[in-house]
Amino acid sequence: FHPVRLMSFLEDHFVVKHEDSSAAQEKGGEKEADLAKRESDAKTKSARMRKRFGNILRSKGFMWLAGRDDQIGEWSQAGAVGQFGCGGPWMSCQPEEAWPAKDSEEYAMIMKDYAGAVLKDRRQEVVIIGQNLDQSAIEHALDACLVTAKECGLVEEASSSSKEDAWKLGLKLDMARDPFPPWPEYDPSADH
Repeated sequence: FHPVRLMSFLEDHFVVKHEDSSAAQEKGGEKEADLAKRESDAKTKSARMRKRFGNILRSKGFMWLAGRDDQIGEWSQAGAVGQFGCGGPWMSCQPEEAWPAKDSEEYAMIMKDYAGAVLKDRRQEVVIIGQNLDQSAIEHALDACLVTAKECGLVEEASSSSKEDAWKLGLKLDMARDPFPPWPEYDPSADH
């Protein structure tokens, strides 16, 4: 997903909860006026979501945010509130010692989701549960959040299957424009 377009989609339809906001609430730092505004925003966003997509009760899964190629984005939403953060490294980014044995069921499950030598296990996988859902509208809205080859500066035509997906890696996005909170840097050597 393109981080700017995805966050715009999320903020249009959900109250996006960041880790720092939940810490302030636990400490009692949220004022009554802020709480009232959040409740009003939640009602407005829920109504917008129902009108556009049906009644989305829950969605959960993981996402690949462009420019954050080594780490999984976690997606968790219930009602009008969504939380989206770092879920650690993609399996393909971890050292071989961290992998399950090649003859194990866990290894087979990981490989089932592999999309070739370039993308490996990176993907979007979100389950949406609700009532009277408009699947086409949901798919169209999420597809509009995806990164395009043009945005990644693809100049030459891909000639091999490994190059075919290479444009999807390494999107250079000005991090000042990335609306998602910073994620910890992943250092594969720290796993030893």
